[in-house]
Amino acid sequence: MGKRILVCDNAAFIRTIIRNHLTKNGYEIAGEAANGLEAIEKANELRPDLVLLDMYLKETDGIEVLKEIRKDQSIKVIMISPQAPMDGITTEELVDHNAGDLARAKSGFVNMKMEAVMSGACGFLEKPFKPEILLEEVKKAIG
Repeated sequence: MGKRILVCDNAAFIRTIIRNHLTKNGYEIAGEAANGLEAIEKANELRPDLVLLDMYLKETDGIEVLKEIRKDQSIKVIMISPQAPMDGITTEELVDHNAGDLARAKSGFVNMKMEAVMSGACGFLEKPFKPEILLEEVKKAIG
């Protein structure tokens, strides 16, 4: 039997993309969740090897969901986040925007990632991610 994974993301199309890539590579999708409360419930019920968890979920934020899921330390969690602010921003865009606001946004994003690590996350995926990056992070977490 393959390693069991719970996929938690607001967007059904993201869950489908993840499910398709992982099942093609021998992983079993134990379940899916579209919001934070459902993610906690399914993690407790299904006891997957790994949870792929969106940082920004409906009902509650991803960090709180992470903390709740990690009460069972046998479950590993990889956080899924939007692309970091300022990644790929051109010089023209910096001129058109307040660079201080962009720097503060990036700092807040880094702080959120640090909080996730301190709360038990074992990895990160930034949307949009390539299938090979998804597989690499999953393999690092659970083999």
